[in-house]
Amino acid sequence: MRFRERGIGQHVAAVLAGKASVDMPAMRLIGVIDPALPPLGDAYVGLFDAVSATFYTGAVPAALISPSPMTHSSLPLARALRRSPFSAAIVYDFIPIDHQARYLADPTDATAYLARLAWLKDHDFFLPISAHTASRLQVLLGVRDDRMAVTGVGLRKAMLPTTVPAGGGALPPYILACGGDDWRKNIEAPVAAHARSARLAAEGIRLVVAGRYPAEREGELRRLHAGLMGRPELLTFSGHLSDPALRSLYADAMACVVPSRVEGFSVPVIEAAANGTPVLAADGEAHAELLPDPRDRFAPDDVTALQLALESLAADPATRAAARGRQEGLASRFALNAVAARFWAPIAAGLAASAHRGLRMPAVARNARPRIAFLTPLPPDASGVADYSAACLPALTHRANVHVFTSTTRPSVPDGLAARPTAIGPVALLSRHFDAAVCVVGNSGLHRGIVDQLLSWGGAVIAHDARMLDFYVHVYGYDRACAQASAELGRPVSRADIDEWLAHPGRLPTLFLDEIAHAARPLIVHSQPTATRLVARGLPPPVVLPFSPYRVLPNASLSSAARLAARRQLGLPENEVVIATFGAVSADRAPEDLLWALETLRAWGVAARLVYVGAADRATEAYIQNVATSIGVAPYVMFTSRGVSDAVYRLWLAAADLGVQLRTYQLGGLSGALLDCMAAGLPTVTTAHLAAAMDAPHWVRAVPDSISAVLVAEALMALIDAGAHFDRNLPARAALLRERNFDRYADGLLTALGCAA
Repeated sequence: MRFRERGIGQHVAAVLAGKASVDMPAMRLIGVIDPALPPLGDAYVGLFDAVSATFYTGAVPAALISPSPMTHSSLPLARALRRSPFSAAIVYDFIPIDHQARYLADPTDATAYLARLAWLKDHDFFLPISAHTASRLQVLLGVRDDRMAVTGVGLRKAMLPTTVPAGGGALPPYILACGGDDWRKNIEAPVAAHARSARLAAEGIRLVVAGRYPAEREGELRRLHAGLMGRPELLTFSGHLSDPALRSLYADAMACVVPSRVEGFSVPVIEAAANGTPVLAADGEAHAELLPDPRDRFAPDDVTALQLALESLAADPATRAAARGRQEGLASRFALNAVAARFWAPIAAGLAASAHRGLRMPAVARNARPRIAFLTPLPPDASGVADYSAACLPALTHRANVHVFTSTTRPSVPDGLAARPTAIGPVALLSRHFDAAVCVVGNSGLHRGIVDQLLSWGGAVIAHDARMLDFYVHVYGYDRACAQASAELGRPVSRADIDEWLAHPGRLPTLFLDEIAHAARPLIVHSQPTATRLVARGLPPPVVLPFSPYRVLPNASLSSAARLAARRQLGLPENEVVIATFGAVSADRAPEDLLWALETLRAWGVAARLVYVGAADRATEAYIQNVATSIGVAPYVMFTSRGVSDAVYRLWLAAADLGVQLRTYQLGGLSGALLDCMAAGLPTVTTAHLAAAMDAPHWVRAVPDSISAVLVAEALMALIDAGAHFDRNLPARAALLRERNFDRYADGLLTALGCAA
């Protein structure tokens, strides 16, 4: 909405402000904005209870009011329009289609307009601003009378007179002409009528043309005036006017000419009449509604008739007084509170009538399986998120028709999908055919297309990572990362700040999740600490779905014989205590502390071996090897370097005696590797925050988040002393897997989406 200009934006602002004067049911008014446009001013933000960049509401029923459906694409609201229990559209006019040669000559423009017309028809109720627009609505779209209410346009307070004009006094020095730089505004008619009138010239009555005109256009009008023998000094162009200046211009004019050939409404007519200025308007349906007496209208191309009417008004105070008398009821008829009542009353009725409907979910409404759009990376992309989605989808496809949208090249396709995976695009989030759209979001570049679509259109979100710093920096760049951090922290953030947080994640003061959370309906996280942090920021409470194991080893592979066979296959000595740490090797996983813990265990007489089961870049591996050599444990440290296949990874889960998964930061983040250890029943040592975030079972021992190699060694030693490294906790493991599995996860996800049976 272009609020700084008069017209559509002002009408919308006025009726929204007028809601306070109308008895309405309790509701929250959410303004949906385009973030690519300049931000709304505070006065306009204040019209809403909240402002959002997307309309996706998830499972929450939300009515839709389209303030200007024919001036922009309806695509962003397509999904909402088809699913809302009640929708209403303000309709201004159909001028482009009624004058196609002038406005829709370009086939692209015509196609876009017809598409908007088709979307307009899908609304439940219509609020035309004039009876003329209502009649065209009936002809073009077949809308019944009971589906529309003519509202008119409110007379803004800024245009109300400060004093009531006395009338009949001395002749005002000018005639005001309200038009614009468009063919239909017909500003040439009053310019020509004024120029041709010797009587007006003799009286020295000026013509003041209100509105903005390019210099070239103003020059054309001046030449027209001069060519008809008009006096140049009597033609004035006001340029842009403030509201008070415009009101004064109305009030002091002897008459106001509104020469437009066609309008949906005519604001200058009611503004001039409210200030006691007689109005002459070009004949047309909208003007005839406002000025039903033919004496107040003229044929748009009849310059002579307009000239004579202006001369009559100029010559006779009684004529002016009579015109004022005919027009004096316009101000009360279009008072703001009256227009607001006509606007909100049918909306209140529509909301009441639709309250029982709930959200229109195409499949669920038919008692059919829900249709879900699922945007995610998939294997073979090297991503724990891709692996998790692939493991989750079979259970979900047993309950819903799932359409996967992915940017993965040649994805591994899980069984049960409703169709082959499709490239990520707007259709996933906007199509009316889906009951819900789920965006799977992680902290890597694999999610660029998903996040782009999410921030444009909104959707349900499964947030796999508790922080998105790396995504913002490496995908959107430092400038946007700094801007996002500044917005979340309320202070300037520099590139140096970002670099420090990248190097030391534990110092990160914010999660870089606000923008995603605002677009999510709902936001689904896998950890209660993450949810708690988001709520503390004032964001809506996320849905917490516990992380489900996606590498589940069968009991047979965890028997003593099977574990011994796995150790032999991996070339491990039988008499060593094998301590494995799983996942990518990085500085935030405390690799040095692990080495010192190993050294401590060996000093205590434990024949321990440490294995890094995961990818490590050459520099990181070389650094760890150097540290291991310097403290004398290099012979007892192993790397898998470039990573391992899933089959070999599972062998390590079976072969290891103990696990250790450390984190140097506490942000509510999760660990797929710790989940693997939990699902394998592997006794594991981890940091306290990570244990809490994962709701770890009893075979996971927590050490303080301020990591100490000695405390890690002591925790491992306690497990060894208790003989835990011989026990895979099979009964308790079975209980864990009954609680945490993808069947339960899929049920929880569908409930969160409002798609549960």
